Amino acid sequence: MYQLDRAEREDAGRGLEFVWLNVEAGYEYISLQSFDDNGLVDGEAVEDSGSAFAFGVGAGVRLIFFTLGARFRLAQLSAWDLWTLNGEAGFHVPLGALEPSFTLSAGYASLGAFNADDAAVGLDLDDVKASGFNARVGAALDWYVNPLLSIGAQGSFEVLVLSRDATAQPTTVPAQTAEVYEREGDGVGLGVTATGVVGLHF
Repeated sequence: MYQLDRAEREDAGRGLEFVWLNVEAGYEYISLQSFDDNGLVDGEAVEDSGSAFAFGVGAGVRLIFFTLGARFRLAQLSAWDLWTLNGEAGFHVPLGALEPSFTLSAGYASLGAFNADDAAVGLDLDDVKASGFNARVGAALDWYVNPLLSIGAQGSFEVLVLSRDATAQPTTVPAQTAEVYEREGDGVGLGVTATGVVGLHF
């Protein structure tokens, strides 16, 4: 244990780390039906892509170069909100105060809080929700200000697989639009995220 701790100090200027947590903020671009479009949303009354502010928090444990943890991320677009809760595994390469890392994660994804375009008069989206799973790959570069605090940036690419139950619509809604939401729908899309990160390490 002493030799392990000494090697870590000589390499990165800090002691062994066992627990980490971080917060992230930035922007995310999401396209819900990039790879498969099967009526998840109609794309006209409700936009199926866009970008917005994204916020996330993560926490977990570390053993030398490897981390395991969980991450929550929320993106709030004008047409809908998307949040994910993932398990995450990472590989880190300490280079003095700098540390590049690479992560793989997967978990649950939820789509809701829909807002229709102003032209879609009468469309009832209160009960329209979609859920499924996502898989994500990411890379980051952190700078350790001291052994406790780091700041950095990270980017990620994810695939989203979502499905939606059928929801009845008022008779005032145009038939073509109502038909989309009155039957089940699904889609396979993507998300690209760039965020700044502040981390704590213990």
